[in-house]
Amino acid sequence: MTIRLFNEDDVAVISLINDIDMQEVVNIRNTIAQIICSGCHQLVLDLSRVQHINATGIGILAESLRRIRQLQGDLKLAGLNPQLRNVFALTGMDKFFHIYHNRHAAVQSFKKEKCVAA
Repeated sequence: MTIRLFNEDDVAVISLINDIDMQEVVNIRNTIAQIICSGCHQLVLDLSRVQHINATGIGILAESLRRIRQLQGDLKLAGLNPQLRNVFALTGMDKFFHIYHNRHAAVQSFKKEKCVAA
């Protein structure tokens, strides 16, 4: 798996390329933890190039979401294909994550939240 990181409008974007399996969940968890420790609490996980995620991967994302929300931030998902959307729906995790059609929409949602709070 390849993990690409970049900043878009003060939001950390993590773009994953390939499937999320047992070998990669540790890398993903560590990457998210490093971003949080750097002080960034607005993250978007771009899954548009991911075809499969296992239960451990979903667990790591849920754990990361809980941690970020405790810090008054959020982890939003973007670009899920129908199969991934189904996995999140079947596990009930679609009720906890904000899921967007694409990365741009997820990043923009952080701007809208700031405007409402102001």
